[in-house]
Amino acid sequence: MSLVSIIIPTYNRAEMVKKAIDSALDQTYQPVEVIVVDDGSEDDTETELKKYIRDNRITYIRKENGGCASARNAGICKAKGDYLAFLDSDDTYLPEAIKNLVHTLQNTDAGFVFSPVTEIYPDQKEIINYPIAKDNPDNFAAEHLVNTNVYIHACLFRREVFEKERMDETMHYNEDSDFLQRVAINFRAVYCNEPTVNHYHHQENKSKNRTGILQALIYSLNKIRTEYPAFYSANRNAAERRRQTLYRSLTEQYILQKNYKKARELSRENKTGFFIRSSIWLKSPVLLKLGRKLGMNS
Repeated sequence: MSLVSIIIPTYNRAEMVKKAIDSALDQTYQPVEVIVVDDGSEDDTETELKKYIRDNRITYIRKENGGCASARNAGICKAKGDYLAFLDSDDTYLPEAIKNLVHTLQNTDAGFVFSPVTEIYPDQKEIINYPIAKDNPDNFAAEHLVNTNVYIHACLFRREVFEKERMDETMHYNEDSDFLQRVAINFRAVYCNEPTVNHYHHQENKSKNRTGILQALIYSLNKIRTEYPAFYSANRNAAERRRQTLYRSLTEQYILQKNYKKARELSRENKTGFFIRSSIWLKSPVLLKLGRKLGMNS
């Protein structure tokens, strides 16, 4: 059986990370190795993990804080498996997750496999998030360019993927979807229809920072346009619609934050004066008047 390396980056989640580790160790598929990368935690993470460090299936790495991308890259460098997976420290695997992913991927020429996620909310409501391209995995790269709803911890990658691609350490939001987009351009995808991960929504989720997420998505889209011009050109219409939507949403965020200077600069930079027609303007006479004052309707 091929070794699977499961990389778990963590920061100040001493209690949460133990559940993630347990779910990785308790997989019905074996062998697995679990690489926990402590990204400079300031809580009791190191102390809490001492009992796990004695398990020879676990490698514990402590590094200076550098963000999730750098923590994942550190784990990649230590990984020995033929397959690599990422699990967030506040999420958990379902018991047969790795088995289902390996069995789907192993007899194909694809570089990675993706799967659904069970999203669990504070009120215990559960929703299965079925990813884009599930009905046409060969179109994953094009669909993911305009809808990044695939969770990286519901994926499994062949080792050779990391000979070409790594996480962008300049990014502190959406570095996972940026990585996944680049991988999908260069490698085929296959789909596993079984949910593999429980993703828990809570107040500490990075996804609460909408401004940071939108900035990262725009940065990633611009990077794809520069680094993969042929792919971008082939999907130009959809990509440009996506760009306009992201710029509009970011401009609206700046307005809600009363950062009018930034909103005006962004609108003019991207020639997005039509923002005045978006729902946020239409619902607010004050913003309509402000938009006219800022010249965002010209």
